[in-house]
Amino acid sequence: MSDLDFKARILIIGSGVTSLITAKTLLDDGYSNLEIVTVADRVGGVWASGPWGAAYPSLTSEFVELWTWELRALCLGDAKDKTEGRIKAETVTEYLEDFYKKFVEGRLPVRFGRKVVYLDRPEGKTYGWIVRTQDVTTLEVTEEAWDKVILAQGPHSNPSFPENVTPSSGFKGILVHSSQVHSELDSQILALPKEKSRVVVVGMGKSSIDLAARYASLGKEAKNFAGPSQRGDNIIKSRIISTLYPDQKTSTIIEFLIHKTPFGAWWLHRFLEKGDKGRSAALKVTPESPLYRHDPHPPIWRGPESGGGRSSLGENSFHFLVHAGKIKCIPKVYPVGISEDGNGLVLSNGSTIEADAILLGTGFKSSFDFIPLGRRIQLGIEPVPAKKIPTTNPTRAYWSLSSPPAPPRWSDPAPEVYKGLIPIGAYEQRDIATNGFAALLGCPYTAEIASHWISSFFSHDSTLRAPATSTEALDYTLDHTNWIRARYPTAPFSWDLNKWAPMLNAQQFNDGLLEDLQLEPFRQERGWFGLGYYSSLIESSLIKNLGEERRRVRERRSSNLLARLVSDVSRWVWGKPEDLKKKVL
Repeated sequence: MSDLDFKARILIIGSGVTSLITAKTLLDDGYSNLEIVTVADRVGGVWASGPWGAAYPSLTSEFVELWTWELRALCLGDAKDKTEGRIKAETVTEYLEDFYKKFVEGRLPVRFGRKVVYLDRPEGKTYGWIVRTQDVTTLEVTEEAWDKVILAQGPHSNPSFPENVTPSSGFKGILVHSSQVHSELDSQILALPKEKSRVVVVGMGKSSIDLAARYASLGKEAKNFAGPSQRGDNIIKSRIISTLYPDQKTSTIIEFLIHKTPFGAWWLHRFLEKGDKGRSAALKVTPESPLYRHDPHPPIWRGPESGGGRSSLGENSFHFLVHAGKIKCIPKVYPVGISEDGNGLVLSNGSTIEADAILLGTGFKSSFDFIPLGRRIQLGIEPVPAKKIPTTNPTRAYWSLSSPPAPPRWSDPAPEVYKGLIPIGAYEQRDIATNGFAALLGCPYTAEIASHWISSFFSHDSTLRAPATSTEALDYTLDHTNWIRARYPTAPFSWDLNKWAPMLNAQQFNDGLLEDLQLEPFRQERGWFGLGYYSSLIESSLIKNLGEERRRVRERRSSNLLARLVSDVSRWVWGKPEDLKKKVL
């Protein structure tokens, strides 16, 4: 570790949860020259309301329990304004603002209202960055040099629109991406005549389901497309889900028994199939329902879905409103354009739906378009064709994955980013990192551990267990990428950074980062015969002292090094211990 590392000029892009916790961790570790830049006018990132945030009315936390939204330094509290057990966006935003005021504000400059428009290496150099930012009000552009950069703006900052369905496609009504439905647009939609107005929602992800339910429950006719997914809630907060779905590394005896023995695999497949049927029955989704999605593959092979989180049949819930006929669900179609008269949406089956408002829950595209394409490819951020095709299937040792529904798609392009944190093309320079892309489930919990990993990596901390060279890091990354290709051969992957750790294996990812830091990965109570490791709740309090734990690891290493130095000097002066004994005698 060098003092120069702690004096380096570091720019953190973004002002959401990952940006704030990364800034706090680096400040606590002794970095003294940090700055945050954000296009928004406040902190909060994706949870901020207004034109620069993605928080739409009725948005709630994707995951039910508090642990995903509680950073170890500040307790979220009772969070009384909850919806069906979820935390409201307003609560998350207020929490992040409190966190900023208590731990970040005044400790480093934060430039609000500035959009990053360019990031690249200085001409002729292989270290450091030139960053241009633009004032969103005056359009003034400034250029500065930085030693290191942390990309923490998240994967949800660049809305994706269908090719012929955009705000400039000639639609006469309201046409926006779901992330742009802030309070002003929400008021415009609510002002449409009740019962007569038609709101068309494209997509069946979380935002589509939320918005369709919101406007249908308020008297608007709502229609939406495709097929939803559901997931259990309580067990997400423990290690149970991540144990049931196989990871590249089996770290526990239970994982081994479930995935690498014939009986365990037999039990697992039947358990997951029973759970699938139970969820469908609870939500009254029958083969005749428009919500029914036929999937011929066993549940173990399905991709990591984000979907609608926990679903219910409350009177204002999406499923209840579909069953009641207030939401018309049209499956297996997608939008292809706007009608000639500008009053409707043309679908892939040739039909046209008249609409007063079209809300597009069509996901997001790359958040790195301010980096030139050539540099993105060189860094490894841009997905590229596979460089390494295995001779045998990486899942061959797993009985639970013994009958894949299709061969792996080895040709699928993928980024080359070590553990979703360090772009391979700058691995040895140690001057760029990403946070908030690697694992989606439990975002703040994971982002906090990742911030400590990044801090150790930037400072050349010798206690961090990481590949010594970019070649070793690339080999590890390619092996992991091939594991994901084999693990989800039929999943509709869009290969961006947040797929490094599949949705349901975030706990194994967290364990791996802690092991790299030489810290204890299994932090829950052992319980009866060690089963507490799997059933105990994972809470932010388990990682509240990571900085202190890392300091003790470094002290132990330093004392060990000193002991070895004394031993080496003694041997050089006195010879080996047996020689010293002879001299004394």
